[in-house]
Amino acid sequence: MLVLLGKIFQLCIIFLVSGTSGRLNRFSIIVFLPNIFILINNTITGSASSTDVSRGTSDQSVSTTRRVRTVSKGHFESLELPLLSAKEKPPITVVGDVKGKIAIMVDDIIDDVDPFIAAAAALKERGACKVYVMATHGILSMKNPDVLQESPIDEVVVTNTVPHEGQKLQCQKIKTVDISFIISEAIRRIHYGESMSYLFRNITNDD
Repeated sequence: MLVLLGKIFQLCIIFLVSGTSGRLNRFSIIVFLPNIFILINNTITGSASSTDVSRGTSDQSVSTTRRVRTVSKGHFESLELPLLSAKEKPPITVVGDVKGKIAIMVDDIIDDVDPFIAAAAALKERGACKVYVMATHGILSMKNPDVLQESPIDEVVVTNTVPHEGQKLQCQKIKTVDISFIISEAIRRIHYGESMSYLFRNITNDD
């Protein structure tokens, strides 16, 4: 119990020191709450310390491992924090019937094409006849244009907010929508204090 009280007192001192910054103080509380719960649980149940648990315990019926990181600098000396593991992505699920239909995926930006390709593959497996991707900003850095060219995606439509002429040479599936008129007119209207809603209500297909 004395060890528990000592640790909690140490954490309170840390919170007071970091209280000069509200954001840092809240961050400290969030970070160290798991450590407090572990200390309380270990003290009440009489189980091993965080250091012992980090080595893992196993027998014929149970095998558990807790990964922790020991901090040894400044006010955080000797405190052990649980390591965060990478979040696992859920499997792709297609909701509804797409057989014989055109599927359109819409996003604000496309750079890493792997998620789009995985979704397109799932759609094609469910019977979609074509898969299009529409994104405002087409980054498509590194080898992504080459990967996209060999993918089940039929066409990627992006605007010209980002230059991507080089990417179009690598991948013939990339199509560009010119929005320079809209951007320039929006800048002009903002500068002169004119209505922005009028601009978007009166855009025609020719524009």
